[in-house]
Amino acid sequence: MEASYLQQHPNGFGKDRYSCMRQIGTSSTSPHWHDCIELIYMEKGTMRFYYMGEWIPLEAGELIFIPPGRIHCTDCLDPEAEKLVVGFENSVITPSDGSVNVKQYQIPLFTYALDEYIHFSRPEAEEIGCRTVLREFEACLTEKETAYELYAHGLLLLLYTRLYRNWIKRGMPAFEEDRHPLLWEILQKIQTLYAVPLSPYEIAGQLHISYSWLNSLFNRTMHTGFNAYLNSVRLREAEKLLLTTDETMTEIAQKTGYGDSSYFIRQFRKTYRCTPLQYRLQVRRGE
Repeated sequence: MEASYLQQHPNGFGKDRYSCMRQIGTSSTSPHWHDCIELIYMEKGTMRFYYMGEWIPLEAGELIFIPPGRIHCTDCLDPEAEKLVVGFENSVITPSDGSVNVKQYQIPLFTYALDEYIHFSRPEAEEIGCRTVLREFEACLTEKETAYELYAHGLLLLLYTRLYRNWIKRGMPAFEEDRHPLLWEILQKIQTLYAVPLSPYEIAGQLHISYSWLNSLFNRTMHTGFNAYLNSVRLREAEKLLLTTDETMTEIAQKTGYGDSSYFIRQFRKTYRCTPLQYRLQVRRGE
């Protein structure tokens, strides 16, 4: 593991809003996150990938999908390893003029619904055609033939569509088209206001809807309660501070809306099965 801990990797995409890099041999990254979507496709060899408190082994032919804002890191000790790392901004899958209603397909990126579906086994990746599409994407950006931007954009849309269909096939809940505009607004408010005291009654009042209607919408579409989801957002933000700063538990609790460090530690232990301090030390040691 590298000694330096990065608070946030820059996207560095420039005008194209996407990138592709082939990595060969051993490598490692410190815990970090992106504001973009990242894919790691293992072409040869093995490596391990850290996500949500555990190390996931990755073998040739497998794919990892990393949603925006998720803490992760990699550790590859295989000198024969070869992988494709692709990143692209969320806007790549959203028409700028709003002519196509696609936000319902973006919602999983921000809801943690994807956490149990980010790893694609070799048979799943083969069924999706990951290797073919990603190699074509790599060649497209390398050769830059006429209108390569259109082709690259189309390849990413094709791949994301196939990934989304696979998530639904594997059991991820679909989001209702007629409900997603209001749900999107609720999720954005939580993401913006998680660091302050926040209740579903307050959000319902701001949106001029009843609490019971908001609670019903949230449970039906998110398959979890409002407070449980708010807690997951706060824990993810706390995880970033744990791994990228040396702030105390009290400081982190205050910055993530918990206020009380004891309550923060109890909530953290329920999800990560260890205290925040133990978690910080384990990840930094690469355990």
